[in-house]
Amino acid sequence: MTFGDGNNTSSSLPYTPLDICAHEMGHAITETTSQLVYQWESGALNEAFSDIWAACITDYAKHIYPVSDENTWRVAEKCENVGFTNPGFRDMANPPIFSDPSAYKNSNWKPASLQTCRDFSSTDNCGVHSNSGVLNKWFFLITDGQAGTNSFGTAFNVAGLGFQTSEKIAYLTSINLTPNASYQTCRTVSLNATAALYGNTSPEYQTVWNAWVAVAVDSNTYNMSNTPVFTTNNFTAIAVGKDGVVLAGTNYSGVYKYAANTWEKLSDLTGVRFNDIKADYNGNFWVAQSGRLGTQGGGSSIAGGVSFYQSPFTNPSTLYTAGAQTDVPTRNARCIYVDTFRNVNLISPSVWMAGLAYITSNNSTSGMLGHGVNLGTPAFTPVNGNINIASGTVGCLTIGGNKTTIWTFVQANNGINQLLTYDAVTNAFIESFDHNSHAVIPSGFVARSIYCDPKKRVWIGLAAGGLLVFDENRRWHYLSPVDFPLLFPAGTQASFNAITGNKEGDVYIGTTNGLVYFERGDGLVDKIDQAASYKVFGKPNGLPSNVINAMAYDTLRFKLLVATDSGIVFWEPLCINPYCNLYAFKAAVDAETIANGNWSNAAVWNTGKVPDSATSVTIKHNITVDINSNCRSLDVNAAVTVTLQTGKNLTIYSDKGSTIYTGNEQRRRRR
Repeated sequence: MTFGDGNNTSSSLPYTPLDICAHEMGHAITETTSQLVYQWESGALNEAFSDIWAACITDYAKHIYPVSDENTWRVAEKCENVGFTNPGFRDMANPPIFSDPSAYKNSNWKPASLQTCRDFSSTDNCGVHSNSGVLNKWFFLITDGQAGTNSFGTAFNVAGLGFQTSEKIAYLTSINLTPNASYQTCRTVSLNATAALYGNTSPEYQTVWNAWVAVAVDSNTYNMSNTPVFTTNNFTAIAVGKDGVVLAGTNYSGVYKYAANTWEKLSDLTGVRFNDIKADYNGNFWVAQSGRLGTQGGGSSIAGGVSFYQSPFTNPSTLYTAGAQTDVPTRNARCIYVDTFRNVNLISPSVWMAGLAYITSNNSTSGMLGHGVNLGTPAFTPVNGNINIASGTVGCLTIGGNKTTIWTFVQANNGINQLLTYDAVTNAFIESFDHNSHAVIPSGFVARSIYCDPKKRVWIGLAAGGLLVFDENRRWHYLSPVDFPLLFPAGTQASFNAITGNKEGDVYIGTTNGLVYFERGDGLVDKIDQAASYKVFGKPNGLPSNVINAMAYDTLRFKLLVATDSGIVFWEPLCINPYCNLYAFKAAVDAETIANGNWSNAAVWNTGKVPDSATSVTIKHNITVDINSNCRSLDVNAAVTVTLQTGKNLTIYSDKGSTIYTGNEQRRRRR
């Protein structure tokens, strides 16, 4: 272990005081428990917890050695700025003494998000040593207590609990944090920890709550208690579209839109069940709904089908249904898949729906798939190859897909439960999978969700718990509840349409007993079968509930949006060692054009290099894309034309690696 201030000079005394040693040892606790990533807000929490352990150890030592003149709440006062008015470099009781924030995002706060800070080397990893002041102040408050007014003018009065109580709360909080935890998640985790230790009606719980108010950290969970527009906490579907607009659906309690940091309840679809929501690249939302609650006239199929919300959402949704209209094969729609690789035609996106049968006295039909959106009637072409629609009772419960193949699950299809695949372009049936064709597939399985990841793997969540995975080498894996009891405890079920992921290959599986997370795998087939590749997160880790109904990965906010039966949380992505250290994002290279020309000409770019997938590009001149090219983000100035040569692709990796321009086109677009 090496001691020093890191700058190789003798301007300070040796960095060996008790609090410094304790602080550094505290980092070992973090590295072996929560693994808080050392950047952004998680890095500030990382630093603060080391200061907290230093304060706890200092307090303990002072009771053993009463002559010690250690200042419990001052950091490094015996080795830094010694002899000056304010020795040390941080003060936990009064962070502004050293220009650190004592309240979240006040004037002393340093930019600390993906959107505001990517240059780690010159910003102290986005202010980790400064922004730690917020948690330091919080811990001081729950320990010693204080009354006053914070920098935003909010009055507070916090009753101190003493170190023996506050350190227990802090430790249980720290070990339950996720690696990329934000201050909001830390708030939720600490309240859950306090409730577990002392109860949610205890004085201790009120102290922790009041301390977060004092440091201006609000919740990242939305529910009826803090979002008055909500009429329920049970959300069944969620999606995020262009500019970060979020749409969240419920079970017969309406649909809600989040934009400009505000939730609003939309005026239509107030009495239907939302089964799934997906966004297309134009920022529109597609909804699978199974109709209204009740039994009159056929029950829940009334008003069922596919609804379309067009950006900017100034008009009510358009309903594609069956019966008087013949737009969809069945109005009992259960799932949506938006094919981001192509359009059906020059105008309409490629949207797939999965539907079950519906049976009424006047209008009945078998379930099947629908592929649209067609310009004429029907809007969705029926797709039912190898489905026994003559029985009138079968149907497709869920759907997923990739660039070439559409996957669905059909129950009791000619007496057997099957996974079926179809050509994503022609709709032609390709292949079926069941326990007869592949022994690893359990007999009688029921698939509730299907997700195709960027590494060409297919993830299938099962009603009886467990996962089926079809890997990139066409090999089946079954993660059964028997073999993986920690991932799928007894009674656990996969939730409907609740699997998502990111472009790196991380996969998130929603269940009725927590969120199961798979760490990318880097294309290694054997990682799928290793329990160490997975981890389960739940309410102790900052989720509103262990019942995970739906998820969406938000690349704009760098958040995982999680819909539960107890509200919605904007949560941070996860990682498992050893990938947590690799998860630190490198600053994207910025490149802009300096002349008209071809994308492939290095002289066109101010960097002197052709952009790659790590580059954020700004186009200020007329550019022809003459190669298959990549970038991290794209900003096209007004009055500038980007022309793609025939057959060339421009792939923007911040959009999950999907190609959004193809062919001979001229467009302007900002991502």
